Amino acid sequence: MGEVGASVAEGVGVALPIPRRVGEVDAGWLTRCLAASDFPGRGPVRSLRVEPLGAGRGFMGDTYRLHLDLEGGGPANPRSLILKLPARDRATRARAELLGLYEREILFYSEVAGELPVSLPRCYHAAMDPNPSGPDATREAERALAEMSPRRVRALLGLGHLLVRFSRRRYVLLLEDLRGGEPGDQLAGRAPRALVDVLAELARMHASCWESSRITSLDWLPRLESGSQLVRAWYRRSRSAFRRRYGHLVSESAHALFENIDRGLPGLLAPLARAPGTLLHGDFRLDNLVFEARGGGTRVSFLDWQVPCWGVGVYDVAYLLGTSLEAEVPREEEIALVRAYHAALEAEGVRGYAFEDCLADYGRCLLLALHRTAAAVVSVDDSDPRGQALMECWVTRMLARVQRAGPDQWAKALAPEGSPGAPRAGGLR
Repeated sequence: MGEVGASVAEGVGVALPIPRRVGEVDAGWLTRCLAASDFPGRGPVRSLRVEPLGAGRGFMGDTYRLHLDLEGGGPANPRSLILKLPARDRATRARAELLGLYEREILFYSEVAGELPVSLPRCYHAAMDPNPSGPDATREAERALAEMSPRRVRALLGLGHLLVRFSRRRYVLLLEDLRGGEPGDQLAGRAPRALVDVLAELARMHASCWESSRITSLDWLPRLESGSQLVRAWYRRSRSAFRRRYGHLVSESAHALFENIDRGLPGLLAPLARAPGTLLHGDFRLDNLVFEARGGGTRVSFLDWQVPCWGVGVYDVAYLLGTSLEAEVPREEEIALVRAYHAALEAEGVRGYAFEDCLADYGRCLLLALHRTAAAVVSVDDSDPRGQALMECWVTRMLARVQRAGPDQWAKALAPEGSPGAPRAGGLR
């Protein structure tokens, strides 16, 4: 773990440096990099033009489109690539490194992407400096955090955030540019009927990894519930800033709901930890999807794999619907989409997971996703107008999905297991 770039370079006997910033990516470096890959246009890169991407889309790293001028390149050869580097902003980078986002995306493309039955951008180069903490650090840190008090976790979080701001570790990803498709737009949202195909593709991926010992053996892949102490600490550090920035969108009763979710988080996570598990995208929203017309249908490609994890599949569903559906969409249409996802799972061969259990887990996941939104949203740069609008619609849509279930259902989902208020299959229904 942590030496992904070495095997790529050694395949042609060339030691490729890992760039720290986009200015170090030139035609010579790119030529050597592509020669060591399966890139279809292998002619030398004569020149390139760099186009920054991702303003206002909540990215935790810096993303660029590289426009290529290839010597001897045919008309069918790719003319552009996507380059991903760590964020230049120190605060954003510190948060991303503390959560292992850059490392996880590189390891995903190196060890998992080729096994999935869904459309992903091809990875032509993935490299990073070795992890100085060693391969077992992630699991050891998870175990330690789970045993700490919230106050101690907050103190360590502050210290870690300060130290990581001075990290010099390098990461780079070079990916296929899916510019022939239509990028999803989280601000525009999508009609419920247009999400059915997305959920069918998501179910294909989930079914392919359902209860997979191969996926759970990956030491770098965390469980959905494993970072709960860190998320709670981040939420408690962020809630005053969240109230200042988004208080005009959130009622006092909703603020009280956030606090109830935070207090009830252990009980909320316990049944999710026992549910059937699969590989999760973790940030499954429209801005991370590309749609392309293919043979009378639509191909959906999944982008941005910085937060994959292991957990109950319907978490990805809750994240998608919570961020995509307008507040006015009736609860009945929302439940119909959950039913469509469950039916697609069964069509892919998944058995033993009843729809009632799926729906209950979906309700719990909505509450979990809402809590994580409040913890994370203030760390995203909102200086861009689209970024500000994105964060506002993120909060209002997610909150609307939860509120449509009604306060009685919140109480049931958050009640400690075994208490009178916690039904056997508790959750938002």
